[in-house]
Amino acid sequence: MISSLKGGKLPYYKVVLACTLSIVFTYMFSKNLPTKVGEKQSVAAPSCDERMNLVRIKRHRLSQPLLFSDVLNESSKFSNLKQELLTKIASEKATGKVSNVSVYLREFNNGSWMGIQQNDLFDPGSIMKLPILLAYLKRLEVSPSFFDKRIKYDIVNDAMPKQTIVTNMIEKGKTYTVRNLIKAMIIDSDNQANMLLNQNIEPEYVYNVFTDLGMEIPKIQQSSVKMSAIDLSKFMRVLYNASYTNQNLSEFALDLLTDTKFNDGMKKGIPDSILIAHKFGERGYRDTTFQEIHETAIIYLPDNSIALTIMTSGNDQAYQTQLIANITKSIYDWYSVESTPNLP
Repeated sequence: MISSLKGGKLPYYKVVLACTLSIVFTYMFSKNLPTKVGEKQSVAAPSCDERMNLVRIKRHRLSQPLLFSDVLNESSKFSNLKQELLTKIASEKATGKVSNVSVYLREFNNGSWMGIQQNDLFDPGSIMKLPILLAYLKRLEVSPSFFDKRIKYDIVNDAMPKQTIVTNMIEKGKTYTVRNLIKAMIIDSDNQANMLLNQNIEPEYVYNVFTDLGMEIPKIQQSSVKMSAIDLSKFMRVLYNASYTNQNLSEFALDLLTDTKFNDGMKKGIPDSILIAHKFGERGYRDTTFQEIHETAIIYLPDNSIALTIMTSGNDQAYQTQLIANITKSIYDWYSVESTPNLP
């Protein structure tokens, strides 16, 4: 045997490899044999859930870039949290100030998710500025100098929905770069900045955002767009994944969203030390007290960043906003307990 190894018939490493593989295959085969006659052979369950939905951009001829993947089954790990939130929401509805609440929570680390009325449709209001943001990011990929394009604000569009949550606004008669209009649209949620950006980009960039993310394109004649919490979360998820545009532009967008000046909703429900990238939306209706207010976000928890969207309808905007804060706090508190090690 020794002479045959040295003599060149079989190299030594091949003999070792053959022996190793033989041992492995023998072990695997014997491990799966029935231990008794007639006993059924056990088959290990697959380690990953095959029930997944992969969302890809399908506009290209040969490649289909992956945007994100969805585990289709809701995770049981959130069962206690979900029951707590359902009890809270039922109590709030009993006041008559809140008529409907939708919650969608997803972990980025593993795709686990939880939903409450997550498919219900609401008018997203200013959250619809996010697809405009994504459209401009794609436009900037083609031409980075587009950031510096100058646009004059000379016509006020009175048809734009009235805003009640207002910070700084662009001024009529002044000229702004695309970069500054994007900042005004996101940080201050300025409707007029949004209007100017809408008017100065090729429509196909906006349409592509919806089709690429697997959504229906809103019709131009629609005075009120309806979307679910699941769909609104997609805008934030592709930014976090840097899967719709490149990493630098995704980082630019998320940085703006961390500077959003709306602080009465989700941000109020978490400690100041926790970073959050978020966008709110409001929708009022004439001749009625009925209104909607929503928020979608990425909350950067210490061990597991999450996507969270909360949508509400009711008759008291301040009350609904506080409810968003309370739900966010319940979720944050749940994670705080979950991440605390069990001491002996």
